[in-house]
Amino acid sequence: MHVESVSWCVKPEHRKNGLLYIHRSPDCEYKTLRGSETIRDICEISAPEGWRDSAQWTLIVKGPEMSADPETAPNDFFFYLAKGDNGGDPYFSINWNANDAGEPIYTHAQWNLGEDYSYTKDPEKDIHTIEGHGTKIVLNF
Repeated sequence: MHVESVSWCVKPEHRKNGLLYIHRSPDCEYKTLRGSETIRDICEISAPEGWRDSAQWTLIVKGPEMSADPETAPNDFFFYLAKGDNGGDPYFSINWNANDAGEPIYTHAQWNLGEDYSYTKDPEKDIHTIEGHGTKIVLNF
């Protein structure tokens, strides 16, 4: 797994009840973390059986230092990468466990960064990319 970058909108008016909208405004202002600031090592990826051919899936991606102990900080990043189905139209979303400062402080990927990412699969290799709006996550199985 390789995180080239993760970006999120920091404009307070682009939130509803404190949460980011699932589709971005054209005037979003982004904060970005680059790859070395996020998951830096081989990590755990949980994927359901047959996900590559499924209409819907969720991949769980954890950094190598991720702790689920609520008494300690999580120490690493945690992502949900998902494919959904909206009446036959697929959409791709990313959730993560960081706060507005980009610090991994939650034990679950509770912040939805959006549901308007693009997805591509390498035609020859088992490499999958979800990207958009300054974010790019590459999964290499």
